[in-house]
Amino acid sequence: MLTGNEIGYLRDMDIKCYEWVWDDATWVKESDRSIIRMWMIENLPRGFTVYRFMNFSIHIQKLGTHPSWRRRGIASELLVDIESSAKRTGVKRIYTILHELNDSGREWLRKRGFIADKVHKEMYPDKRDGYCFSKELP
Repeated sequence: MLTGNEIGYLRDMDIKCYEWVWDDATWVKESDRSIIRMWMIENLPRGFTVYRFMNFSIHIQKLGTHPSWRRRGIASELLVDIESSAKRTGVKRIYTILHELNDSGREWLRKRGFIADKVHKEMYPDKRDGYCFSKELP
């Protein structure tokens, strides 16, 4: 269960990283059914990820880095952590869904071996499509 301070930190980074943010109740609910990791530097979270095991896969729900700490490898290290969790548990597929206008996110995933393999029509509040990116693990 997340503490009030942890929820505050996560909500702050969520606002800086995502267009549609989770409210406190969603953070609490997700902390019961998902794995939430924070990358800490100087006792403050600089990156975070939320993922869960679903249907023999890992679904990355959120992965973000505080804007002032981007391009320092934090998101890449968080992804390595997710891949390690997958390998430890025998999961062979990781996936996430990105807003169609998230060009930088799509490029970042492609550089790390993800491929776009599905479109979710009008899944976002602005009626834009979501693109599913997945990566098969050895």
